[in-house]
Amino acid sequence: ASTLIGPGPFTQFTTIITQATPPSSPPIDITISVINSTAIHSTWRIPDEDEHNGLLEYVDIRLVGEDVETSRIITIPITDNNGSLHSTILSPLQEYINYSVSFAVRNGAGLSPHSNPVYLRTDQAAPSDTPQNVTTEALSPTSISITFYPPPEIDQNGPITLYNISYLGEIFDTVTHYVNTSFTNPIYPAVSPVFVNITRLEEYNNYTVRVRAMNKIGGSELTTGVIQITDEAGQILV
Repeated sequence: ASTLIGPGPFTQFTTIITQATPPSSPPIDITISVINSTAIHSTWRIPDEDEHNGLLEYVDIRLVGEDVETSRIITIPITDNNGSLHSTILSPLQEYINYSVSFAVRNGAGLSPHSNPVYLRTDQAAPSDTPQNVTTEALSPTSISITFYPPPEIDQNGPITLYNISYLGEIFDTVTHYVNTSFTNPIYPAVSPVFVNITRLEEYNNYTVRVRAMNKIGGSELTTGVIQITDEAGQILV
């Protein structure tokens, strides 16, 4: 305070600390690249210092897949606040899945807005499960029919391009025979049943049938064998 004579003494200093708020901006300079079917590589920098609003502690990386089971949030500690380039490998992820990836940083008060999402699909991998519900039926003394369904969608890991069917007769056969059913323009995911007839078999013979699903990367395991006996040939009347 001041009078006509002059200013009076100063009051004691009072220190005021403003309340912390979450960071104002997400990470910057984000790059994303696919490594393989289960991993992606990302680089990023923390936002500019005037956007920190306190000490940055973590980065939250949000990966949104095609359902709840394939979505996740990865939290990584921030070891420095000086704007250096960070590099992170994100894994394990689901094979051949569309993901959106976004970043946010966290201080003691909360989380920043998320960055604009980056969209990508992980690479294909060989099917991780076999064809389902394999059934067989004798059509004649020398032929059988085989019906089965594709592997579960989550385990196809890419468009199914071919089914490999093996069959081995109990009598006369010393080697396993194979027949392939291929698709020029495969639909993904495959959901429809597949029907295959095998001919030129021996009459009244037990055949063990197994099926493998394949995509451009490789094949699944063979299914458990299903045994089917061909019909008995009719007697020739003289």
